[in-house]
Amino acid sequence: MSCEKSSEEIQSVVKPVSKSTEAASVYHYENQTYDLDYIDFNQCNGEEIHVTGRLKVLFHVTVNNNNIKVTRNANTQGLSAVGLTSGTIYRVIQIGNEENNGTFINGQWNTTMVVHDHLISQGKEENFMLKSLIHISVNANGEFSANVDNYSFECNRISLIN
Repeated sequence: MSCEKSSEEIQSVVKPVSKSTEAASVYHYENQTYDLDYIDFNQCNGEEIHVTGRLKVLFHVTVNNNNIKVTRNANTQGLSAVGLTSGTIYRVIQIGNEENNGTFINGQWNTTMVVHDHLISQGKEENFMLKSLIHISVNANGEFSANVDNYSFECNRISLIN
């Protein structure tokens, strides 16, 4: 989630899960769990934050003839951040369900999904949102990959606690 950290790239091959009566259909599930523990910089208040917890992501890929559908479901489990100067605790919330549909071009397909992580202050510091762009590809060999391309911050000057 940090601009300075390299993200883990998800790579796998899209394969049939079982024999189907639709010979052209391919189904693939990729379930990833990330234990996060890193230092990032809160651009909204100029403070470093320590992020810890777990992020679960499920990708479901369906290929039927020349069409593809990718669904991404993510949720956080005990994900939080602590301001290293202020001691402010933030709850990190990412519940996302995205679906992208498309058609293969020369046997390849690419898309970008937008992910929003909401950091909710448990103190007087402002809340903020981290926006990530996830680039997803399936190449001509059926190899599936996903990686984070870009991060940006949106500051919310309204605090839940005054």
